[in-house]
Amino acid sequence: MTTNLSGTRAGIVAPLLLVILQGDLCVSETKDFVPERTPRAAAQPIEIPFTLYDGYVIVVDGQIGDLQHKRLLVDTGTNRSVIDRNVSTELGLRGSVRGFALFNKSVAAERVTLGSVQIGSIRTKSLQVVVADLSGVAGELGARIDGVVGMDVLGANSFTIDYRKKHILFGALAQRHTAALSSAAQLVTVEVNAGGKRLNLIVDSGTPQLTVFQDRLQGLDSVWTPLIRRDRNLSGSVVSHTIILPRTKIGSDALGPLRASVVSIQKNVPKEFDGLMGLSFLPPTSVSLDFERHVLGWSR
Repeated sequence: MTTNLSGTRAGIVAPLLLVILQGDLCVSETKDFVPERTPRAAAQPIEIPFTLYDGYVIVVDGQIGDLQHKRLLVDTGTNRSVIDRNVSTELGLRGSVRGFALFNKSVAAERVTLGSVQIGSIRTKSLQVVVADLSGVAGELGARIDGVVGMDVLGANSFTIDYRKKHILFGALAQRHTAALSSAAQLVTVEVNAGGKRLNLIVDSGTPQLTVFQDRLQGLDSVWTPLIRRDRNLSGSVVSHTIILPRTKIGSDALGPLRASVVSIQKNVPKEFDGLMGLSFLPPTSVSLDFERHVLGWSR
């Protein structure tokens, strides 16, 4: 991840929650969801159990290459999956170092091609992934993390996260509340009306709240608080400030006054993105991402 991103694939990583935006940082078109999706014949729904950390971080058992029982963090805010450096070494992988932009700075990371990644019976072959040191993420969670599964794997099928039963169901369920899903730079986004302004936010299962990029605050009705938080991403410590949004609405669901984080970003972060919307911010008992109908649904 170098500071010169010309001609490279780029990425954005959020605090602790590896939000990676692949593609040139100046995104000029809206693309379909990440992988090519092929309809599956009617069959028994695929369910994958998960462990929930801190009320929002989802970790599943999976396979990386021929290595079984690897602990994979599920992140809808990442379109390029990530593996830990130790896993790459164990598999004997070698790739090229490329520039990746975190939202706050640029860093360097190796990109390699995996034979496959599998969670449950969902398998993705010949997958290009980023190699990173995930020990900081693991330390924050108090659990080993071998990789991060992003939308390059998850986007092949609609799916439902059931926080109550703690499993992922591949298939969309009818939910009480809905909002339109859009896509940009191969990430899914949703429009949130907050503080009298429409915000286009990346749908991110790996963040606990609503986060607004600081240079998108113009015209946003908000109240600053003295609360300052220090998070971590692959570049190290990240400082965020806390604001109160007096009015927040997603779809027809009015959520009332809410806290949100504000973080500084690089100037070349695409204008399509105003921040992140953590799924647990809703807060739901279950959430469905329906890629066929382009709908985000949730129930409480």
